[in-house]
Amino acid sequence: MGGMSGRTRVAFHYRDGAVSDITVVISSGIGMLDRAALAAVRDANCPKPEPAFAGKTLSEQLWVNFNLNDHE
Repeated sequence: MGGMSGRTRVAFHYRDGAVSDITVVISSGIGMLDRAALAAVRDANCPKPEPAFAGKTLSEQLWVNFNLNDHE
């Protein structure tokens, strides 16, 4: 894995502190990194929403960045 890097754009729905419908919007070009990005979002510890957003489903996107090298 030394020297592997990339970033994946992930979309998901967020509702009451949980995520669902997680998909890759822009691939890193490396399947292993894309799968790891999906798993990172799926397994993230998400905060509960502000009271104004409770019970509402929000569509979100974020970048998951990877920089794997032998020196860290």
